[in-house]
Amino acid sequence: LDCISLFGFGAGLHLYSDTGDVHNILVEGCVVACAGVTALPWDSNPYYHNIVEGGGAYTMTGLEFKTNFTYHPRGGGGSLAYGLNIGYGGTIASPVVTNNVLWSPDANGAYLRIGGLSGTPTITGNNFYGLAAGFSPATYPSNTYETISPQPSGVRVFVRPNAYETGRGHVIVYNPALGSSVSVDLSTVLAVNDTYKVFDAMNPFTAILTGTYGGGSVTFPMNLTPVLAPAGLSAPAHTHPRFGAFIVQKTGSAAPAGEVDSDAFNRADSTSLGTTVGGGTWVKF
Repeated sequence: LDCISLFGFGAGLHLYSDTGDVHNILVEGCVVACAGVTALPWDSNPYYHNIVEGGGAYTMTGLEFKTNFTYHPRGGGGSLAYGLNIGYGGTIASPVVTNNVLWSPDANGAYLRIGGLSGTPTITGNNFYGLAAGFSPATYPSNTYETISPQPSGVRVFVRPNAYETGRGHVIVYNPALGSSVSVDLSTVLAVNDTYKVFDAMNPFTAILTGTYGGGSVTFPMNLTPVLAPAGLSAPAHTHPRFGAFIVQKTGSAAPAGEVDSDAFNRADSTSLGTTVGGGTWVKF
């Protein structure tokens, strides 16, 4: 749930078994992009599938793949690199694939490859951009299909609050318009007067934005270039401006103007007298 996997050496996520059937797997809220890219120094055709589901001669049941986000800039050589490769070896029985955004905007990549499925698959509500592999879009009409040419217009912004940590969330941006910035409504992640930091998931140890949330939208840059390099390797190229993934983290709460900052009161030395906080004066014994 809610993982971010970028620039892996192989598949971003691989769900399979070598020794028996697999049951009841949920993949939800994950962001996976550019799988295999960092293998380039050793492999002239490194681009790999972002997510692979299936493998071996076994059956997978109870698979649910919901509200995930993938991006692959291209495939390598003559092979396709898939955003999601479902049914790679073995059989997947009645999978549920709903409300995902899978983009592979290049003729050498495919957003989705469908292999060995059985039963009654549910593949609905998804946004697919690029090429299909192993199936016809007419087979699953209840999705949005967008072709490489002409490319989609505008900007697609998705904000996913973390279910386990209040004040934390992921922001995913698809930006075919190539704008240098986008507006992101953070009201589902932050409350007014929360202080926050925003990190680029491709360079996650340096905040790109800090501030106090005033409500509404915050402007995120889409022209970043630094990428954290793997140990001993050169950094891969950033995906901006076409695609971005960000981490939003609440760092505290600022007192509204004219109100006492209770955190500052509690931090103060117990012998202090007459300290001014938030426009007023208090005494602590």
